Amino acid sequence: PLVGDSHPPLPTHNSSGTLKHPNVPKHNSPTSNLPKHNSSNMTNQVLAQLQFMQQPLHELAGQMTMFPQQMINVKLPRGINARDVCELAQVKDAVTKGESQLAERGRVLLRPSGTEPVIRVMVEGEDADLVAKTCADISAQVSAQIA
Repeated sequence: PLVGDSHPPLPTHNSSGTLKHPNVPKHNSPTSNLPKHNSSNMTNQVLAQLQFMQQPLHELAGQMTMFPQQMINVKLPRGINARDVCELAQVKDAVTKGESQLAERGRVLLRPSGTEPVIRVMVEGEDADLVAKTCADISAQVSAQIA
């Protein structure tokens, strides 16, 4: 493991062949204790979930509902710190408003890009029109704060 790498062990089988999940209560998914937002962590989460559910990936994927999604990249001028923009009250308020409009039927993700000077605004939900409007509204608020 790398320094700072704190991946918990993946589930294993005990001597009787039963699947066991180290450091995870029986009622929780094995992915609940894994760190988030890293592609290798996400791979570990998928593998652990596959073992936990004891179903092939194609069966689990068939149970997933895909929703309309939109992403807008707001370009940042030189010298503007993306994390600072994401923490501005006006931007947070726009995200909160968007989440409220989507209710439990969608989600909002606002984050700085790790590779280019942009803030990514991603909205996903059941209603494509509401997704597009929410994404545009949040992006407009981000743009207004950096103008």
